[in-house]
Amino acid sequence: MSYQAPLRDMRFVLHALFDVGGHCALLGNGLERELIDGVLEEGARYAAAYRQYVDNGWAQDLLDEALPKRPSTRPNCTARPSTSSACCRASAATAKHCLEARTG
Repeated sequence: MSYQAPLRDMRFVLHALFDVGGHCALLGNGLERELIDGVLEEGARYAAAYRQYVDNGWAQDLLDEALPKRPSTRPNCTARPSTSSACCRASAATAKHCLEARTG
């Protein structure tokens, strides 16, 4: 099922309830109903295209490639016993992990 933006509802809110045309006229910014409706329609096309893009799995593939792999934040306290005491002073949570790693 493809996404359908609620353009009719958006137009109702902007034009009938909010009177965006009247506000724009007061501000003198030159925005007219046709331009506002055109922006809504293009936004709806973009949303539908993006939904298809996501449904086809492309978004997750790009995220997997773009985001760096997060290294483990837990120290390996058993690898070098000479540094394990300094490792355990880092924080209470890390110290607990270090003790658990030592006692196995």
